Amino acid sequence: MPPPKNPAAAKDWKLTAGSVADAANADVIVLATMFDNQWAQLAQISEAIRGKGKWIIDLTNPFLRRPDGGSSGIPKADMPPGGPGGVLVHKQKLGDDSVKWACVFKHTLWLLILPDGPKKKSNGVEVFGDAEPVQLVTDLLVKGGWTPKYRGDLSVAPRYEPMGPKAAPPCSPSFFKRFMVDRLACI
Repeated sequence: MPPPKNPAAAKDWKLTAGSVADAANADVIVLATMFDNQWAQLAQISEAIRGKGKWIIDLTNPFLRRPDGGSSGIPKADMPPGGPGGVLVHKQKLGDDSVKWACVFKHTLWLLILPDGPKKKSNGVEVFGDAEPVQLVTDLLVKGGWTPKYRGDLSVAPRYEPMGPKAAPPCSPSFFKRFMVDRLACI
């Protein structure tokens, strides 16, 4: 979660960080590393969480292939049936229908979640996924002073993680900058 705009609202939050192994014991697991690194971590606990109805909040960076090496994109062999979406890849690889998923901050730049707030006015934070974890994330956002924007179920993931492997050649820095300005909903 970003620093709350209303710090007093967070005084009773019980959010903790721990090891990857610790996450297997949590009711809610947050995926918050780079997309390219996330599956390796989730795979470490996949057997321990399978069938236990965990909620997973996917904050992973969009899989956009970037010229700076920040991500390599979704390999064609891992492309989910619904289209390009990091959360869809994680869900497909985990293969556990008992898990409920929510996504948030997929296109919220770091500068928009600074403790003193964004330099520009934000039009909200996109949230999508399964009802129960979406409600949890929405409640946390509201308590923290943010404006959640519900976008739908997981089928909308490709809309919020554009530029999968079907895209043209890897984008140039100038194209990436134009893409960021034109497509990110929270700028």
